[in-house]
Amino acid sequence: MAQQETQQSLEPQYDKSLLGKTLAETEIEVTADVIIRYAQATGESNPKYLKAGPDLEAPPGIFNVLEVPNSRAKVSFPFAKTGMHAGSALYPYEPIKPGKLKVSVKLKDVYVKTGRSGAMGFVVHESEFRRPDGTVVARMTDTMLQRP
Repeated sequence: MAQQETQQSLEPQYDKSLLGKTLAETEIEVTADVIIRYAQATGESNPKYLKAGPDLEAPPGIFNVLEVPNSRAKVSFPFAKTGMHAGSALYPYEPIKPGKLKVSVKLKDVYVKTGRSGAMGFVVHESEFRRPDGTVVARMTDTMLQRP
């Protein structure tokens, strides 16, 4: 009985029908100015990231700052008192040029692991970045961690 109660107290609280579903979709404009300012701020030295013109590309890391507002599922873990970013994985497929991108965000996974310091809850969202013609230029997974 105690094990069953412990298992229930680890269960994440969220709308399970959202798993795998698109939570938000929007169109963003990636301007030459945004690309160049990001490249300068991150210490890039490659001219393809710094010189305005037809050869300008965005550094792949720019996806970390292209957020979609209100795109995260609300997930809580009964044991959690604090949360933090646990990591991102970026999968660039095509060069990013100035222009419009469609971005969709879905809830990819929710799970609990038990480590040395106790239970930890993980929430994984996946963002997909597409050109207006539908070409997927990148995917990014973003993992948040909640713990006691």
